Amino acid sequence: MTGPPRLTPISSSFGQRSRIEAETGAELTDQGRFGDVCYVIVEGTANVVMNGEYVATVGPGSMVGEMALLEHRPRNASVIATEPTQVMSLSNEHLLALFDQMLLLLSWPLAPQSNWSCVGWPGRS
Repeated sequence: MTGPPRLTPISSSFGQRSRIEAETGAELTDQGRFGDVCYVIVEGTANVVMNGEYVATVGPGSMVGEMALLEHRPRNASVIATEPTQVMSLSNEHLLALFDQMLLLLSWPLAPQSNWSCVGWPGRS
C-alpha cells in the first residue's frame, strides 16, 4: 500500500514578495476593512483585537485574515504585531489551493480504495 499523496509546496510559487517583515506595532489586518490577502505567521507574535478589546495572541503557524477572504466580508478583527514578525501573505487563490490540498490529504485514509483511480493518485486502482 502506498502512502498519501505528497503535497505540492505551494509556498514555492509565491516567491520572495509574499514574505513580509512586520515591525512591532504594525497592523496586519484592520477590523472593518476588506482585504485581499491573509497571513501565516512564520516568526514572531501578534495580538488579535476586536472592537478595541484583546482577544488572543497568535504565533508561528497561525493564519489570520482568512475569513475575510473566504466570506468576502470586512475583517472581523485587527491583528497587530507585538514584536518583529515575519509573515507569508496568501492570496485568495493560494488559500483555496492550500485548503484543497489539506482536504485531499485528510480524506485519503477515509475513502474506499476503489475510488482513488478517479483522482489519479499512484498506487490506487
